[in-house]
Amino acid sequence: MQPETLLPVCEGVDVVVSAVGNNQVTVPGQKNLIDAAKQQGVKRFIPSDYSVDYRKLDYGDNDNLDKRKEVFEYLQQSGLEYTLILNGAFMDNVGTPYMPRANASKF
Repeated sequence: MQPETLLPVCEGVDVVVSAVGNNQVTVPGQKNLIDAAKQQGVKRFIPSDYSVDYRKLDYGDNDNLDKRKEVFEYLQQSGLEYTLILNGAFMDNVGTPYMPRANASKF
């Protein structure tokens, strides 16, 4: 998401909804998109969050959420109106190494 490609895409747009994964685009790409949206007079920006509420966490608590915090702080400083979609943890993580398993014999 390079700045020169984002300006024309944001022209005449009222709301930008960002939906990028956790990769090298998450922070710099969204910052570029926020800048383009602001320059083109976009009214509202929805960052690619779709996660737990990270706003009260400290940097270093979770690498993926650190990226979202950085984008959120940049968005706040931009002056754009915004909406966060904080829908909690995804259930596809249940039963994976990221979540502890319950011992069924205790129930």
